[in-house]
Formats: sequence, structure tokens, C-alpha cells
Amino acid sequence: MATLDRGGVKLSHEEAGSGTPAMVFVHGWTCDRSYFAPQCEHFRETHRVIALDLRGHGDSDAPEGDHSMSVLADDVAWLCTQLGVTGAVVVGHSMGAIVGIELTARHPQLVSALVLVEPGPIAPPPELAALLSGFVEAMSGPDPEAVRRDFVSKSLFLPSDDPVLKERVLVGMLAAPNHVALECFRGMATWPGETVIKAVGVPVLAVHADTSINEPERLAALCQLLRMPRRPEWVTSTTCSPRRRSTGSSNSSSARQSLVWPGTPVVTGGSPAEVLRCRVSFRRR
Repeated sequence: MATLDRGGVKLSHEEAGSGTPAMVFVHGWTCDRSYFAPQCEHFRETHRVIALDLRGHGDSDAPEGDHSMSVLADDVAWLCTQLGVTGAVVVGHSMGAIVGIELTARHPQLVSALVLVEPGPIAPPPELAALLSGFVEAMSGPDPEAVRRDFVSKSLFLPSDDPVLKERVLVGMLAAPNHVALECFRGMATWPGETVIKAVGVPVLAVHADTSINEPERLAALCQLLRMPRRPEWVTSTTCSPRRRSTGSSNSSSARQSLVWPGTPVVTGGSPAEVLRCRVSFRRR
């Protein structure tokens, strides 16, 4: 692990491997760089890989104050500049995907392609926007940790998920300070995603879990470079491996059906936590 100081805020990161384009991994809300460890291990064989802790997360400093998506994106841009990274493939999960979109719009020279792994709310409809605002209000109450615990345990997992993995993720996500969790979620809830994503001018790949907070067709309409053809097909998947699909029906209780898009290397099956364990391969065309 290494740290760099940006105006009194220490930002932690790890890097390994060599080869271009570099790949920059940005974790999700109240997570840390370790969530992308399998992907970094895989891609380090052919690329320079960098995984970072956003401010307030992991080993980075957790200052009070603004944790908007633009602040987080500028942190990532500053770190990339310090490390001499340009034209990177940026891979973001959940809130990290939002940070990746903001980064690409604000600092286009730093990004050559963008991968959104189950992105956070980009253009939420009114009813979802109201839920996001309600969660911010709840976290502003007397017991924010209880609110966070309830949300993570009930919303981010399936009943079939590995209980050991579930507990590890829950403990890890609750390790982020409450003020960071609140301000980052407030940043997501107020982020003008519908406008920002239209400014993205690089190829974009979206990777979704079985159920997604974003409507695929809505994203495709907002971002013309999003790899998501129009006609969906239903497939059955019993694994969460890149590009591996099985068609037809299955009587296995472990099999899951997912909506995927022909010609797009979408990882199917599983909750967001399971998606994180997959190796997602991305090739620019």
C-alpha cells in the first residue's frame, strides 16, 4: 500500500503489473480497494492495475465535509495524474461507477474506456429518488449505524449468498465512518447523473446483477456509447464467470435467469456481492 497527500488528505492505493492501457479500479459506497482484489490479481498479468481507497474509505483519511461525486472524482483524477496515468480503463462498482462517470466527464484525457459494475442510481425515476432522499434522512437520525446495517444486510444480498462472505462484507462496509457514509450517499442522491452521463465520450460497458437499480434501456438512451444492444434475451446461468452462458431451461435450484444483451460480455447471475467476485474481462474495439 502507498499513500499520497492531497491538500492534507491522505489517499491510499495499491498498484501492480505493467502494460497499457492501465486499469483503475474504484470501489463502491463504504467499501474499499480490497473488493477488487481478484480482478487486480487477474489483470496485473497484462496491465498496470491501480486500486484505490476513496477519501473516507479503507486506509484513506476520512475528513469531515464534502464527499460529493465531483470531489471524489477529482481525488481520483489527482491520484492518476500523480501516478502518470492517462487513457486508463476505469472500472467502478456501485458508487464507484458513478465516480467513474463523473471522472470521465470532468477529466476526459484520463479515461479511454469505462466499465460500470452494477452502477449506483444514474437517472432514478421520482419514486426511487424519493427513496434515496428518505435513506439520507434516516441516516441523519440518532442511530445511523443501525440504518446502514439494516440496508446492507437486507438489500445487497440474496438468501442463497455465502453467510461468511455476507458477514465479511457487512463488517467491512460498517467500518466506514457514519459521516462518510451519510455524505457519500447524499452525494449520490443529489448527483445529476442524467446530465453527466451524456458528456461521456468513451466506450462504456455495463455489467449488471440479476436485478439492477438502473433500467438498461434508459441507460442506453442516455449514453450512446454504452454497449447494450436493443433486443434482450433470457439465459440461465449457474455460474458467475466472464462470457460463460448456458441457454435453455434448468431444474437446478442454483440456476438463475438473467436479462443479458446479445453481443455484450455481461456477467450474469448473483447479487452485487457475487458480481464483485467475478473476473470481468474488457476489450476495447
